[in-house]
Amino acid sequence: MNPLKWLRNRELKKLLNKVPQPPRYPGFERAQNFGVFVVAQSAQEAAARLLVKALEQEGKQVKVLAYYPDKELSGGYDWPAFTKKELNWLGKPNNETTAQFLRDSYAVVFDFTQEDLYPLHFVRAQLKSSLLVGFGEQSQSWSDLHINQAAEKDANQVVQEALKYLKLINSKPK
Repeated sequence: MNPLKWLRNRELKKLLNKVPQPPRYPGFERAQNFGVFVVAQSAQEAAARLLVKALEQEGKQVKVLAYYPDKELSGGYDWPAFTKKELNWLGKPNNETTAQFLRDSYAVVFDFTQEDLYPLHFVRAQLKSSLLVGFGEQSQSWSDLHINQAAEKDANQVVQEALKYLKLINSKPK
């Protein structure tokens, strides 16, 4: 293992040990704060936008953080994002946008990132979330709930399925 990879993994383990245990997922009806984490201008972004719209229609507060893997993001991008230029030498995000996103606690964070990149690992390691929902055809070890469908294939179906499962978990019986 090269020294940089060893240092990155060591830093990730330290971060994981610092994050406090989040409270239990309160159920969709009582949950208010939701987060969405996505790679900017990716195929999964359409599903993320549909999900944000659906959550806002339900009266939920939604914060979004996007990562753009190049040095600069083209103008006119409407979500808070960080770029490769805003990473320290370990690959850890070092900007106010990311810090603001990580300061808040969330009932659920929807993670549309499927790439295996260190900046994404660093953000995931610091999230204060009761439930982390991942998407894709391969299960991810970091997700608490995994929607086994690629978000870029049928965005509307992925969003409906995610909301269906969240409404079932910890819901009051009728």
